[in-house]
Amino acid sequence: MVPFSDIGGSEQVVLDHLRCLDRSRYEPLLVSLRPGDIVDAAQQMGIKVYALHPHKTRQVNRVVQAIAQLSAIIKREKIDLVFANQGSMLLYCGLAAAPLRRPVVWMIYDPLKGSGAFERAFVAAQQCIRPAWVIAISEETLRSYLSAYPKIGRRHSVIAPGTDPSLLEKGANGARARQILQIPEEAPIFATLARLQSSKGHLHLIAAIPRVLNRFPDARFVIVGDTQFNIEPEYKKMILQAIQNAGLESSVRMTGYVSDEQKRDILAASTAIVHPATWEPFGIAIIEGMAVGKPVVAAQSTGASRIIQQGKNGYLVPREDSEALAQAILKILDDPAAATEMGEAGRLRVQERYHVQKMVRDAEDVFDTVLSGTATTLT
Repeated sequence: MVPFSDIGGSEQVVLDHLRCLDRSRYEPLLVSLRPGDIVDAAQQMGIKVYALHPHKTRQVNRVVQAIAQLSAIIKREKIDLVFANQGSMLLYCGLAAAPLRRPVVWMIYDPLKGSGAFERAFVAAQQCIRPAWVIAISEETLRSYLSAYPKIGRRHSVIAPGTDPSLLEKGANGARARQILQIPEEAPIFATLARLQSSKGHLHLIAAIPRVLNRFPDARFVIVGDTQFNIEPEYKKMILQAIQNAGLESSVRMTGYVSDEQKRDILAASTAIVHPATWEPFGIAIIEGMAVGKPVVAAQSTGASRIIQQGKNGYLVPREDSEALAQAILKILDDPAAATEMGEAGRLRVQERYHVQKMVRDAEDVFDTVLSGTATTLT
């Protein structure tokens, strides 16, 4: 079950599970709190989908109704295991599945911050729930949940998200992206793929661009993504204003939301991927760039620091340091041969550690453990 209709990193992880699960053993079904892009994407795969009536989690009566709806779906569809994808879904699924004695596996992404009264209230409510298993995308995320939810016990795993290089390269046409974006064939392209949110660090990249253009005036920067989940809707205007103030209109392209085909083309056209996020528990865009053989320049967030091997498959720079970001980009431009080697090293690292098939097979091992009843013996 998923809480959002837009497709961000965590929603893509769910879609990858739906696509790659062993259909001889599992029959997936998606429940979304609201209709939208993820519902459409799942239906295109031939997945059975339920979309509940949209509501806000602060509407207690609507929350109760949604939990009752979910419980009815679990019973009617004879669901054996519930996969709760982050946030409020942990509570919804736990309460819906408990009367039916169905096990619930939590999938968690972001560490708990406990900074707001609403989040603290959700944590308190969820502490009465004992998940059958918890899958975290990072050790940092897992530690924060183990501290808040002692009932998890030893029933947990860290499974990193994955990507599929073959899908990212299938039909990719870099020349087509250049034509649409009006970027000359010889111009190096640095692409950033992330929703428009301040933690993604776009403004630090924009501040770095003039330093790069001083030496490589033909370089182009492509910002892929748009506002999602209604988070910081004013941030897009801030980016546009920063571009205008720096006189970078001819050097920066903002694409907004792109299709999978357009994303593949942009990745193929790119010289490198830049991920300046100041806070990032993982970073799907990082492994997507690596998967197609592109070096990555990233700020030292938790996720990037785990994925990138300094100087081997990319460069890590201090967070919020535009000068260091510019210098790392210049290193790639100064030594194309080394950049190519880093791209190939990144491709190999994805194949070994961050392939979507590894992610799904590891998750299936968890499902098997839970369904066999082995998980109930762990404390």
